[in-house]
Amino acid sequence: MRPDGDVATLRLAYIPAGDGLGALTAAATPPSSVDRERVAALSVPTGWCSWYELGAEVTEGDMLANIDFCGVHFDRRFFRYIQLDDGYQRAAGDWDTNSKFPHGHRWLTDRVHAAGFQAGLWVAPFAVAEQSDIARANPSWLLKGPPPAPDGTPLVEDTRAPWGGRILALDGAHPGVQQWLYDLARRVVRDWGYDYLKIDFLEWATGGVTHYGGLTRAEAYRGGLTALREGLGTEAFLLGCGAPLQHAAGLVDGMRIGDDVDASWNGIQSPARATALRSFYHRSVWLNDPDCLVVRPPLTLEEARVWASVVAMSGGMSIFSDNLPKLPAERLPILQKTIPVAAQTTTPARPVGTQSDEFEIAPAITAGKTIVRLRGPWRFRTGDDVRYGSRDYDDEAWETIAVPLTWEQSGHPDYDGSAWYRTHFTVPSAPTPPDAVRLDLGKVDDVDETFINGMKVGGTSGWRSYRQYAVPAAALNWGGDNVLAVHVTDIGGPGGLWSVTRDRPASTWIVEGAPRWWTLALVNWEDEPRTVAQSLAALGITGTRFVVYDVWAERPMTDVSQTLGATIAPHSALVVALRPSVTRPQIIGSTRHVVQGTIDIREERWDVRTRTLYAKSVNLDGRPYAVTIAVPRRMRVRTCKSDVACTVKRLASGHGVVGWPAGTGADVEWSVTFGSSARR
Repeated sequence: MRPDGDVATLRLAYIPAGDGLGALTAAATPPSSVDRERVAALSVPTGWCSWYELGAEVTEGDMLANIDFCGVHFDRRFFRYIQLDDGYQRAAGDWDTNSKFPHGHRWLTDRVHAAGFQAGLWVAPFAVAEQSDIARANPSWLLKGPPPAPDGTPLVEDTRAPWGGRILALDGAHPGVQQWLYDLARRVVRDWGYDYLKIDFLEWATGGVTHYGGLTRAEAYRGGLTALREGLGTEAFLLGCGAPLQHAAGLVDGMRIGDDVDASWNGIQSPARATALRSFYHRSVWLNDPDCLVVRPPLTLEEARVWASVVAMSGGMSIFSDNLPKLPAERLPILQKTIPVAAQTTTPARPVGTQSDEFEIAPAITAGKTIVRLRGPWRFRTGDDVRYGSRDYDDEAWETIAVPLTWEQSGHPDYDGSAWYRTHFTVPSAPTPPDAVRLDLGKVDDVDETFINGMKVGGTSGWRSYRQYAVPAAALNWGGDNVLAVHVTDIGGPGGLWSVTRDRPASTWIVEGAPRWWTLALVNWEDEPRTVAQSLAALGITGTRFVVYDVWAERPMTDVSQTLGATIAPHSALVVALRPSVTRPQIIGSTRHVVQGTIDIREERWDVRTRTLYAKSVNLDGRPYAVTIAVPRRMRVRTCKSDVACTVKRLASGHGVVGWPAGTGADVEWSVTFGSSARR
């Protein structure tokens, strides 16, 4: 309660038999039926965004090339938006196009619409360049910085040359700002022709020491968002990004709920973790945007499938962001297998294991069963001298520094550049050194090169990436003194060895696509093979025996009872469909989509008299298409009939596979007859 008597309400949820995500889902679900119905009616966006490969260098020609590619390779029924991201604008606050887009916004949206898609645009609505007309003409609109800056000095949020230099922030509480935001959103849809608006860097609206009229930061933020929402109207889709989350509820249709993705193994892990931890927002408050689906190298094919599996099974937005004309051909089917979004499932997708009590060990050396904690003291020196990485360098005169902690918090404020950390440790001697030795370093902001006794053992870029490196046993001085040296390069903001938390993403996702037809994803986030023995009952999958289909391999697996056992290769996922075993033929999987049973299969029925399985396949997208059927003992597949010519074959396992050629896009009614078989 504020002194003037205004009150705010906090909703709590307590579920004695549930878990944290269950309670959060209950708390996040709007009490108003109007709000619940509004979110339920939203269609989950799919499409393409220019940012994650083309970046700020995007051109009009790049947009046209990707529009053409999408028109050829994606079905317009399932692929909706082409979104232009950062790089088109003249400056922050001046959202007209620059010289790279000579024909302007309306010309571009006309091209998008002519290709059969809808058009999306990115803006940072609260950001204005210091030298922009809006900032110079309206100083009262700007948020002010805290002491020791002189009173009335505008708050500088960032410095970005492509945006116009120093970037200031607008006060969403100011009536003039609200009118300007309303007019901007109105212009985006009415004059420029966009159907979708992504608003980024929303956290900048909550800076400053005071807001107009004495409003709180949350009130000012919502005031600005309300102006944007009203200007945009109800028909256009509004996506928030870089936002204080809960205060945007009711004003946005979708929300980015995690970090930026990157086309690397480390780069997909933080978004994957957020997708699980914040899954409770999806379909309760808004539609979740897990961030863009990127599948290009250096991601391996298996790593790309991991991220595609998480995005597809989450039910959230599926927006691609590779420069598609240059995407390797074998990566395209990964994208095609995630759309349309699996929105109409029997039960919502849910991650499992988000609340694991994982034992954190970093920084440490693990040698077999021995864990050597690297407790320091840690020595520190700024600079870039390569000699600091050698084993014999004398670091006695260096300052001592705390780990984990940023170096700004340890007495080096505003330092950007290179520095070295060093510490000494002893590994107990062993008659036979173990084959597997590992260094768990933790997280480094931004880039590290890591050495043990002068030998480089690893290096990673990315401040949120957990560093874990294999160490050659021969590199260690067993029973004697060893030196760990870490060369850190900070390119801006905080720097140093700042965290030892693993923050592993959820390794299990499950969704019931159709009644008693589950899709289960088991992910191995580690660098070593992972052996699993997953209890199906623990996941709510009830039954005594199940038929199984490997979704990415597109082939049946051996039936299982109540435990699914497998060894999963490093950096990969096992995604399977499961149905209870029955005494008649039944479909167990198809090549159409990651999530089984909900996208393409309809009207499945068994005629016991004619021994015929009937079904209808819908939402086909022109790719070659196949359906795999589990066939009981003493039966075998015979023939298929279909609206479109089909083929049928019997696998050595006894399963049947019905197939259709490329170019099949219309709905197909089909049937397969079965005969008797010798006992197998």
